[in-house]
Amino acid sequence: MYESHQVQTHIVQQLKYLNTIPSTEPTSEIHRQSSLQLELEVHQWHQSFCNVVKAQRDYIQSLTGWLRLSLFQFSKNPFSRTSQESRIYSLCEEWHHAVDRIPDKVASEGINSFLAVIHAIVVQQAEEHKQKKKSEFAFRLFEKKAAELRSLESKYGTYSMPETSSNARKKDPVMEKRAKVEIFASKGRGRKEEA
Repeated sequence: MYESHQVQTHIVQQLKYLNTIPSTEPTSEIHRQSSLQLELEVHQWHQSFCNVVKAQRDYIQSLTGWLRLSLFQFSKNPFSRTSQESRIYSLCEEWHHAVDRIPDKVASEGINSFLAVIHAIVVQQAEEHKQKKKSEFAFRLFEKKAAELRSLESKYGTYSMPETSSNARKKDPVMEKRAKVEIFASKGRGRKEEA
């Protein structure tokens, strides 16, 4: 385990030297799914790690307790242990103390910190995906309105008629459509400037 942590530390140190310029490219669906899968795998890794450490502790604690009972309480003369029994019990005691000294809480917190970073990335990618869907919907709506405007312009001409008393009550469909398209276009420009 120590060797694995040393390798991981070395990798992390090497990653610090990479160029950390943020990408302006939107996250692809494959990248987003990979991030979700990574989050799931790290979560399972954390659970497995905690389960392995707990199982080791429980096992050695049970084994040491069983040896204590069988060697000391059920023997006819507790002081007449054989050297083999003493070595077995000593080994189990040392094992028990070694397992208790394992820095599993530090490792568990490290894995949890890594999981929190991955989760933050997943949340950010989900928000980016949501914004991309909104943008695509707005663009399709804009395209639809622009197509309707082109259709009206081809039907009525590109210029509207000035209002006179006879057509004052009639609304100019080209002007109305052009105004709606301009509203959509200005909203689109505003969103690009915000990004």
